[in-house]
Amino acid sequence: MGRFKHFIAALFGGLALILLVHAQDQSDFISIDCGLQANWSYTEPSTSINYISDAAFIDTGVSKKISSEFEGDFQQQAWTLRSFPEGIRNCYSINVTQGQKYLIRATFLYGNYDGQSLLPQFDLHLGPNMWDTIKIKSSLRPLNNRAYVTSVGSLALFARYDLGSVNNKSYRYKDDVYDRTWAAKHYNKWKSLSTSLTIDSEMYNPYWVPSVVMSTAATPINESGPLEFYLPPEANSKYYVYMHFAELVELKANQSRSFNITLNGELWYDGTVVPSYLFTNTLFSPSALTGGNYVFSIFKTENSTLPPIINAIEIYTVKHFPQSETDKQDVVAITNIKSKYGVERNWQGDPCAPQAYSWEGLNCSYDGYNPPRIISLNLSSSGLTGEISAYISNLVMLQYLDLSNNSLTGSVPDFLSQLKYLRVLVDENSIHCGSDSCEKKKKKNIVVPIVASIGGMFILSLTVMAILWGLRSRKKQDTTKVAKVDIEPKVENQSLESIQRQFTYPDLQRITNNFERILGKGGFGKVYHGFIDGYQVKLLMRVHHRNLTTLVGYYYEGANMGLIYEYMANGDLEAHLSGENTNILSWEARLQIAMDAAQGLEYLHHGCKPPIIHRDVKSTNILLNEKFRAKLADFGLSKTFPTDDTHLSTVVAGTPGYLDPEYYLTNWLTEKSDVYSFGVVLLELITNRPVIERSQERTHISQWVSFKLAKGDIENIVDPTLCGNYNINSVWKAVEIAMVCVSPTSSKRPKMDQVVAELKECLVTELAQRKEGDESESKDSVGNDQYQYDY
Repeated sequence: MGRFKHFIAALFGGLALILLVHAQDQSDFISIDCGLQANWSYTEPSTSINYISDAAFIDTGVSKKISSEFEGDFQQQAWTLRSFPEGIRNCYSINVTQGQKYLIRATFLYGNYDGQSLLPQFDLHLGPNMWDTIKIKSSLRPLNNRAYVTSVGSLALFARYDLGSVNNKSYRYKDDVYDRTWAAKHYNKWKSLSTSLTIDSEMYNPYWVPSVVMSTAATPINESGPLEFYLPPEANSKYYVYMHFAELVELKANQSRSFNITLNGELWYDGTVVPSYLFTNTLFSPSALTGGNYVFSIFKTENSTLPPIINAIEIYTVKHFPQSETDKQDVVAITNIKSKYGVERNWQGDPCAPQAYSWEGLNCSYDGYNPPRIISLNLSSSGLTGEISAYISNLVMLQYLDLSNNSLTGSVPDFLSQLKYLRVLVDENSIHCGSDSCEKKKKKNIVVPIVASIGGMFILSLTVMAILWGLRSRKKQDTTKVAKVDIEPKVENQSLESIQRQFTYPDLQRITNNFERILGKGGFGKVYHGFIDGYQVKLLMRVHHRNLTTLVGYYYEGANMGLIYEYMANGDLEAHLSGENTNILSWEARLQIAMDAAQGLEYLHHGCKPPIIHRDVKSTNILLNEKFRAKLADFGLSKTFPTDDTHLSTVVAGTPGYLDPEYYLTNWLTEKSDVYSFGVVLLELITNRPVIERSQERTHISQWVSFKLAKGDIENIVDPTLCGNYNINSVWKAVEIAMVCVSPTSSKRPKMDQVVAELKECLVTELAQRKEGDESESKDSVGNDQYQYDY
């Protein structure tokens, strides 16, 4: 059987919606025949269900017909299908009512539509969550919210039986208003009871079991014996059981029917069951039955003159959906943007979920608890026309927006300045800026004023800034490190693109009070403290990210160079680990710092074109703001990396202990060199030990950790100042991430996007310990049997 990564490959049948207050009425069904010609519809004779084409519910795929040799074996809705030969994500979008329970039925029929005689296999997701690897026909049916009560999770059908059936028929719509399928089931030690009268004529029971199903019941052949059945033992299964009872015999004065139900010898229902004449009573397990071998026994009480009965039973297994759907406001906004510009990409289904299949051009934030939010939108080279859409203003968490290489016109809208998190805007179109400070220039000059407007004009009044100041000679031997900053406008493929705010030497003297206060020393030079009063600050375009220190301006006169960065109130990470600062960072804070630094590197490697290699990642170059959120700093050694090359040959530069050993030996610089350095920083965060021991052996931190791990000594690896206040599983995972990052061979190291993903899981594990007991909102859906999946 061929295995495809396509979500849906060959779908027939339908997706249908009904509101069950309409009972037998189909007015709220939407039953979809997939692959049916657009705008066509018909009524299926045997069920009287109305089917319509799927063309209005999906943008991708091609219509096909099953082989004619199979048509006679199936109903009309199976004759056509939709196949998806392209793309890894194909989604049907169906509008449903929030808060309403639904039954979803799904069935696939291959029917050798392609003449290959090769059955496909593919994954099905329900919203953002993986459902199963299955073949399906789809129906969607809202359920009465009082039915199928669960404490958590959604329900997948394990079995649904009409017990005591006298004709071995299966029933569905029209008999069942939910369009569930009831299969006949018999046991050797049971016999049948039946009535021709209607059950539940007033429809009081919220489960609405069909009258034709409830009009038969099973009872033991030995009238003094019990009705018994069991659930098969499955270690990871959680069961919910729903039993339906109705008295079919009008009892005489001297007759009675009452019974008890036990589970593994203990009372399952705390009371005596007395079925109502011609009305359904439903009993269900209030909480899930977890694993094990379960034997149910239904036996009459001492006072009962008649044996026990049971008319129908439903058994479901629990499906947990851990991943949240994308924030509703973001979904509406991005859908409107798609419609406005006619975007033709894989923009189907949930924008951010599943995480591995998020929409092309989007990056989203995931914290494991809140709905994902869209934080980056790349619509470059998408053939966009007209003005910048106002719908973008509804993406309130947006940090990065790329509209370059399109044919947009008009002016830069004011609403962009209201997006408080937006820090980077790339725009190379025929548009102009509305502010006086924005001069309309040719080519790329529009970039900087737009970026400036995004930060709400980023005007700083007595705002604390840091100035990185380097006095360098322009002689070759002295400019090796400075040149990596590449602030000279004539340099091609520069690491940091030139900005428009240029300061003079007198400016810097005034800002720093004649270089009065030294904050520290970086790879580029000394770092001074200063204030900027009343300047409109233009942000650095090419390299700006929430986890990279913001470059505000520069000084470049003769032999002197200076860079002006934002001020980071809590200094560098190394000071907090070394004890220079009295604050002891918690394990959660350390994981967050690691995550922030990793995201900064990920942006340099994967968010910049061409990519940038930092080359000097270390704890002193990770700065902390007033909330102890981290940003990478000091790009004095950074290099752009040609996207078509596997490595860059360059003179070795960096800091001992953090320097990639493979880069040191070969002079071949790759993005994995930064990964190595980050792994060393992560080990510092875990152990709070020096990178290289100050001893004769000069043991490297990675060697020390490796030695401890070989002895299984994880607790003595962790910084003792944490006093055991951490989740040991998150520590193990962090150590594993760090050690694979510091692999001597670069090919064995992960990329930074993989590191970010692993650290997110690590942080979620740590946070879960504090939030243990919280349960996600229940999302209820039902059904699954044989080749068709009801859910």
